[in-house]
Amino acid sequence: MWGKSAINSAVTMDGYEKSTPDRVVKNIKDVISALKYMRDVTISQILVAQKNRVGGMLEQMDRNYVPNIQKTDGAKQNYARWQYIGLQGHWNTFMRGRADFARTKAESYINTYLEHLETGYVNPVAIENANLGASASPPDPQAQAALVLIGKIQALRKEVDNMPTWTNPF
Repeated sequence: MWGKSAINSAVTMDGYEKSTPDRVVKNIKDVISALKYMRDVTISQILVAQKNRVGGMLEQMDRNYVPNIQKTDGAKQNYARWQYIGLQGHWNTFMRGRADFARTKAESYINTYLEHLETGYVNPVAIENANLGASASPPDPQAQAALVLIGKIQALRKEVDNMPTWTNPF
């Protein structure tokens, strides 16, 4: 969620939807788990501590180290000295933005692919066909598997609907 390849691409997920919908369920569960992880109080405290540690180092560089560097070129011309720009504040803004982006990306991913699953596999016709096939004599194994998938998708929807919102710790 925080990086470009942290979540499967749309092309990958579209392929899973058509051929192996259980993988879509698994991927959605993985993203839900990542959101739960980021909501954990201990993890949030660690993330904030890391952000503050890096921000503190940027502040030291901005105030103490870089302004004391005298840079000259080959002709011994002096360049202007570093002017304080508030790197720590920029870092804090960046981190808050990245966290918001990660949350939005995860929630959008969950909602998009759960809706795709519901549209494709948990519609009245699909449910009726699965029930008929599963109750036939002998029961149709594909219909039984469809009922299991329907149950997984419905449970996933319930979990998503009951997820607490994630508050950005930054």
